[in-house]
Amino acid sequence: MVKLHLIHVQVTDKHEGENLGHYPLQEGDVVIADRGYNQPKYLVELVGRGIGVVVRYNPQGMNVYDSEQRKIDLYDSLMDTPENSRCIPVRIRKENDYIEGYIHAIRLPPEQTEQARRRLRANAKKEGYTPSDRALFLAGWVLIFSSIPPVVLPTDTIAALYRVRWQVELVIKRMKSVLDINKLRAREESALANLYLHGKLLYTWILEKRARQRCGEDWNRLDRPRTATPWRVWKFLRQELTVAINGVSHWDLNRWQDCLHVLQERPRRRKLQTLPTEICRIIDFCQANGLSNI
Repeated sequence: MVKLHLIHVQVTDKHEGENLGHYPLQEGDVVIADRGYNQPKYLVELVGRGIGVVVRYNPQGMNVYDSEQRKIDLYDSLMDTPENSRCIPVRIRKENDYIEGYIHAIRLPPEQTEQARRRLRANAKKEGYTPSDRALFLAGWVLIFSSIPPVVLPTDTIAALYRVRWQVELVIKRMKSVLDINKLRAREESALANLYLHGKLLYTWILEKRARQRCGEDWNRLDRPRTATPWRVWKFLRQELTVAINGVSHWDLNRWQDCLHVLQERPRRRKLQTLPTEICRIIDFCQANGLSNI
């Protein structure tokens, strides 16, 4: 995520669910995932291999336990909490195996709490049920599970780090938009659809490689101040690749850095999102001491 590079793609059919077992992770990596990955089997396995996990916690999707193996009810744990954040030690179990971690609970501001509860009520109405008081209460909290001790990543840093995950979502959204990757001109599950999809993924890989060649490996790192988003660069590179495919190429590559400067974001009130300062400090320390996978 630090470099916002596409490093792994695996194509499955619609019956194959998302799980963290799909990814080639190694010891020392840290996974940041949304609530769809509340899967004890894979979380226990990854942490056992020395991989850190930071996952948006879904109380309906995965149980957590205390050191006596008693189920923890977060509603009871947070109901009388006066603070705006709390860190709760927990265990996640898979049969006889378990891992230790922490639920970081961050209270939402009143306006965001009401928005979250309206969404919950609307979704419940569509599915034909009434949300419980417990669910409505917990909708006012952001819940994040982390296997990393709070002495390393405290609650405020965990919350800031998880928010940066949105940059990965933006990269995928831009890929889909630039490539029309979700529009396959073929019947679903046909050989032609499979060919189209792999062709678009190959095209994506070429654009990704070309972006690194043109801009450098570190041009859009999240642990440094950012001056541009990949959006304009990807559109520009698509034009370049289209010209190359059509057999015409008149690019002056000596002027690429000047072009990249023109493509930078215009002055804006908000800076482009980067990693939290504490995360950047940890990355610098690990790189300086040969401990980083980045």
